[in-house]
Amino acid sequence: MKKNKILKAVVMNILFGLTMLFVVQSCNDNDDGNRKFQGCGLDRSEYKEVVGLEGTINYFDEVDVYYVRYVPEVEEGANIDTVIYGIICDLEEDLKTVGTVVIFSGKLENLIGNEKSLFEPIPSGTEIYVLNQSSLERK
Repeated sequence: MKKNKILKAVVMNILFGLTMLFVVQSCNDNDDGNRKFQGCGLDRSEYKEVVGLEGTINYFDEVDVYYVRYVPEVEEGANIDTVIYGIICDLEEDLKTVGTVVIFSGKLENLIGNEKSLFEPIPSGTEIYVLNQSSLERK
């Protein structure tokens, strides 16, 4: 009888452990645990379309992604300190140099889920999107 109770307790602990492992993995759909951005190709809502803008290539070392940084034209009522980062999913090898000036067009798409937390701390005035580029070339 005592062996049955011990066996039942062991089985319950194993099931509890497996359940917790599943829950942790399920809640972590945009980060593989190694702080790797995995959001390319996901269905996202569009923030806005951009055409013929000048930006600079940069790199998020902790997340292992390249992005284009640009300062948008100030619109009435807008924050004059705004800087936009557009994460680039398919950057050509010859453009993977920090500081490269580029001209780009495409759609800025919103981050989803907990993706934004991968880039924290985010400086005040900085907005981060995924750039679904239609063109991107060295200036």
